[in-house]
Amino acid sequence: MAESSKPITILLADDHPVVRQGLRALLEAQADLQVIGETGDGLEGLRLVKQLKPDILVADVSMPGLNGLDLTKQVTQFHLILALLSFPCTALKPLSWKR
Repeated sequence: MAESSKPITILLADDHPVVRQGLRALLEAQADLQVIGETGDGLEGLRLVKQLKPDILVADVSMPGLNGLDLTKQVTQFHLILALLSFPCTALKPLSWKR
């Protein structure tokens, strides 16, 4: 990224902290991307979009407060890029190893 270039700002909204942590690590490894906020709740996500005005919102489809689909409907007026994520719940559960 050139020094004069403004980084692309991203807000993460997912109710699984491990997913947010992983996404943050992947995104911030890119010099031109900056995660400026994160939340585990859709209503808080809406508040943060209004407050922080990110370039991109990455949201989980299923969250408490306001689901990701309804959140995207609410933020279309802010002209940002939207990315909706959906992971099966079983993918986030710890694996148990049996011998």
